[in-house]
Formats: sequence, structure tokens, C-alpha cells
Amino acid sequence: MKAQKRGVVLPLPGSDPVTRKKKYKRFTVYGSEREAKKRFREVAERLRNPETLPAGAGATVEEYLRFWLENYGETKLRPTTLANYRAIISKHIVPMIGALKLEKLSWQHLQALYRKKQQEGLSARTVRLIHAIMHRALGWASDERRRIL
Repeated sequence: MKAQKRGVVLPLPGSDPVTRKKKYKRFTVYGSEREAKKRFREVAERLRNPETLPAGAGATVEEYLRFWLENYGETKLRPTTLANYRAIISKHIVPMIGALKLEKLSWQHLQALYRKKQQEGLSARTVRLIHAIMHRALGWASDERRRIL
């Protein structure tokens, strides 16, 4: 049985300084109404008390990816996608580059990761998924509003 999709809208404090319109956070919850209300409360609490990147500027790739999954993945990804991302991150990404400081991460590290995974016999699809996860996570970090990278 497929989980029912529910759209939830959460009003944010304050308003847009230019348009003076109230801001809202939209997200989707898959499951029952009870699960939607629970998720609504969790997101509302997180918005009231925003988390900062663990260990500040000295965060490792592993710490950042866990932070990204909590703050982006849990609100934007379907549960099965989130579970797949967690598995790929813990099995393939963290063992190779997880201990590396986020600020030291370069394209050469990522190319080495992809090449090593291809040499290990991973399918091209899995290597592309690893790339997609890293691209999405690092793109979220470099967004001007977050100023993580």
C-alpha cells in the first residue's frame, strides 16, 4: 500500500522585507495525518531553533552530510529516497572521504572517490547516484543564504 501524500504549509516568523508578504515553508509528508502533524511539529521546532553546522568551520564531510540529511533530506526527500541516500553515504562516501575537513574537499577528492568506486565494480548508476548526492549536498551548502561553504 502506497503512503498517502500530504502537503503541509508552515508560516515563518516575519515577512519578506521587499514585498512585505508573509513567508511560508512548504514541505510534503508521506503517511497518515498523525505522521503529518508530528512532522509539522518537528519542522516548526527546527525553524524556531535553527541548528548550526556541527564543529563550525572545522566540520568533516561526514558531519556535514549528516547535518544535510537532517536539515534538507528529512523535509525534502521521500522516505525511501532518504533511506537510500543514508545507505549510500554510510557505505560508499564516508569510508573514503568522511574524515576529510569540508573546507579541504576538492574536485580531485571527488574524482578519486568516483574512480575508486568504478574500480571496485560498482555499477555506473550507483556511481552517478554518489555524484548526485554530493552535488546536491554541496550545492545546498554553497547557497548564499546558508554560507556554509
